[in-house]
Amino acid sequence: MWPPVRFLWVPPDLKYLFGLPEVILQGFSRFQKPEIYSLPAAFKRFAYIRSRDGVDENILILLHGLGDSHANFAKLFKQMDLPQTAGLAVTAPDELPLNMGYTWFPAFEPDGELIIYSPGERRRLDGLSETRKRMEGLIENLLQRGWRSKNIFLLGFSQGGTVALDLVCNSSHPLGGVVAVAATLLEEQLRSGVPSRPSKRDSPVLLLHGSHDSVVPLSLARLNRDVLKGVLQDVVLHELPKEHIMISSASEMQLVMKFFSAHLCLRSVALETMPGVVEITPSLS
Repeated sequence: MWPPVRFLWVPPDLKYLFGLPEVILQGFSRFQKPEIYSLPAAFKRFAYIRSRDGVDENILILLHGLGDSHANFAKLFKQMDLPQTAGLAVTAPDELPLNMGYTWFPAFEPDGELIIYSPGERRRLDGLSETRKRMEGLIENLLQRGWRSKNIFLLGFSQGGTVALDLVCNSSHPLGGVVAVAATLLEEQLRSGVPSRPSKRDSPVLLLHGSHDSVVPLSLARLNRDVLKGVLQDVVLHELPKEHIMISSASEMQLVMKFFSAHLCLRSVALETMPGVVEITPSLS
C-alpha cells in the first residue's frame, strides 16, 4: 500500500521563493528510528530489530504463545526480512511458576489443568483486560517514538494471537493489521459478543488455523472469524492441514508475506532523497 504523494521537487534556484529554510531541504527524511533500549515497565524482556534496509517506516510487534518468550519470535522476524519494517518481539509480563515460561493472562487452574470457558468464569477475561491496558501503553510508547498507528502491525501465536486480536478490536488507535496463528478471541468474548462501533474498523486481519487443532477447535476459529467480521472490515481465515503449531510450511509463510505485501506502508526513498524534494503535507496519523 503506497501512501499519498507528500513531496514536492523545488529547483535549487527557486527554493528561497518558497521561504523554505535550508535545513528542510537537506536530509529532512529520517528513515531510521532511534534504537529502543527500554519499554514501559510491563515489558522488561524484548528484542528490537531494525529494518535491514535502514527504513523503519513500519513496526511489527511479535507476541509469543503460552509458556514461551520473545526469543524465537525475534529469530522469526529476522527470517521474514520485511521491507521498511522494524521488529519488536516482546515477552509476556507474567511469569509462570517452575520456569515454565511466560503468560499473557491466567491460563491454569490450581491443579495445573487449563482454565476452560464456563458461564461466569472471568479470570482469563480480567487478565486479558489488564494486558490490553499494558499493550495500549506500548502502542502509545511507539507513537511517541514516531510511528503512526496505521504503521503498527501485530503477529501473534496462540495466546499471543488472542492478545493481538483483542487489541485490534478494542484499541483507541486504528492499527495497521494483525496476523493471528492458531488463535481466537477468548471464548468468553465470542459467546458474549464484541462491543460494536459506529463503523467497522479498517484494520485487516489474517487468521491461520489448523484443521486438526485440538487446543483451539476449528469450529471456534470459524465463530471467531464471524464475530470479527462484525467489527472489522477485512477478516480472512485460512484453514490449513496442521495441528496447534506456529507457521510450519512455505505455503503458510507465503500467505503471511502476501498479507504484509498488501498492507505495509512503503516510502518512496529514491524520491524523498532527491535534491530539492520537500515534504509539503504532514504524515498521516
